[in-house]
Amino acid sequence: MKIGVMIEVTLVVLTLFTAISCYGAEIVPKSDSKQIHVEISKSGNNRITASPYRIKEIIGDISRYELIHDKSGNVFIIPKVDIGYVIELTVVTTDEKIWDLALEVRNIESKAIILRSEKSSNSLQEQKEQSRMIDMFKSMMSNNEAGYYVQNINRLIPNKSDASVLLTQIKTYRLEHLTGLVISIHNNGTETKLLSEGDFSKLFKGTMGVSIIGGGIMPPGAKGKILIVTLEKNS
Repeated sequence: MKIGVMIEVTLVVLTLFTAISCYGAEIVPKSDSKQIHVEISKSGNNRITASPYRIKEIIGDISRYELIHDKSGNVFIIPKVDIGYVIELTVVTTDEKIWDLALEVRNIESKAIILRSEKSSNSLQEQKEQSRMIDMFKSMMSNNEAGYYVQNINRLIPNKSDASVLLTQIKTYRLEHLTGLVISIHNNGTETKLLSEGDFSKLFKGTMGVSIIGGGIMPPGAKGKILIVTLEKNS
């Protein structure tokens, strides 16, 4: 497993974007709530850049794409998957904003994606919580318990959306108002399951982000892990 600019998991942070099409580019201003859908080229050069800041980190499943970085802070993404497939990325910019992108691979010309940051409406506390959330995900991915109160448990979690997908919480990370949950997942059915992070975003109150380790394609009998970070709001 690689931790850093390229991490071999998909992390989905629950934030909202609005896209504006402009001469072959997608200008994506920052707002709140959930991810945005953007089309990218299967064969062309797809450039991701941030304005007025720079890209600090990209988190996603690198089995689905290749990244090339240039000295100007641009990132070029080359899909490894077929047309119609959606690549999910989380991009962190140097102003500590989080951009959650769903990139659909299409037979189109090269695409430039510009992440446009406006003046932050988040409080310093909210920005601190987002930064801590990313750090907690990284720690859970690498099984690093330093700095957290960690409990090993064995608790079944009801899966109301699909009873054949068994969920068992096996570990909990805690840091102040943040809680990280490591959940074992088992496809106990007879069909391959195509799972997405959104399938598990409402399992717990206050969910900030969800990660399915190894992607969301699970043949019968397959096992994997889900990582979830929640935030307990002050009453």
